[in-house]
Amino acid sequence: MQYKKEYLKDGILIYSLKFIDKEERKDVPMKRMSQEECKKELIRILKFLDNICIKNNIKYSLVGGSLIGAVRHNGIIPWDDDIDVGMMYKDFIKLKEILKTNNNEFELLTYENCDNYYSSHSKLVSKRTKLYENNYEEIENLGIFIDIFSFFYIPEKNGKKFFNEIKFKNRLIAGLRKPSKSEDKKLLRYIRYFICNKIIGRKLIYKSFKKVYTKYPKGNSIICEFTGYPFENQVKDANIFDNLIRKKFNGIDVNIVSQYDKVLKDAYGNYMELPPMEKRVTHGITAYWREM
Repeated sequence: MQYKKEYLKDGILIYSLKFIDKEERKDVPMKRMSQEECKKELIRILKFLDNICIKNNIKYSLVGGSLIGAVRHNGIIPWDDDIDVGMMYKDFIKLKEILKTNNNEFELLTYENCDNYYSSHSKLVSKRTKLYENNYEEIENLGIFIDIFSFFYIPEKNGKKFFNEIKFKNRLIAGLRKPSKSEDKKLLRYIRYFICNKIIGRKLIYKSFKKVYTKYPKGNSIICEFTGYPFENQVKDANIFDNLIRKKFNGIDVNIVSQYDKVLKDAYGNYMELPPMEKRVTHGITAYWREM
């Protein structure tokens, strides 16, 4: 059984989360994390990532909703439950190599090291936590995480066509995941699941996707793996990561692009305006402290 709990402050919805009934988690002998503990752990991961990047000259920035949070709230959006960062693909490869020897407390989760991870982007995970995402297959080593998106060049002509190619490949990756009982269009999803797993295969799907990162070695515009918004809202100037500024975010200093106003207006319009109440929702997670 699932139920929804809402957190109000001065009559304003600041946090909304779908919980899974404890009866469905009898196999979890761990202590449930509070909302505040989850956010503190997110900031701990972000501080670790920032230290690694600054020390090794890796240019990163908060992106998406986290960039809005930095500018509008000086931290995590009150009703959000994750953090998004972005960097050029070449810097991500550098980061991945560094983390191989600096991951005692954190782990970089990718499709390369986790068979039931079905995303094109990566997650930096806190190993002392355990996290369940509603309506998704359990990933044993998933904990509180930061999403890391890699940006790469797109062609000057036919950029939208390339974007649609990436979008199609993301759908193939999503098709690798077995549909949950609560999803709609279940028959179509099972057909896609069969085609992606039994006919095309996981290895070929990810091998094909990996080629998009280096298909165009240079250009004036960049984009990342995420294709959930229209092309026009996601394409960025190729030099945005060259000019970074420091910004307070939940009490720590982090990087954001100096062109944040243009980036956010292009993506969201009037980003300083709060969304309506019904759109202030979270991703739906349940997190625990692991016994370490």
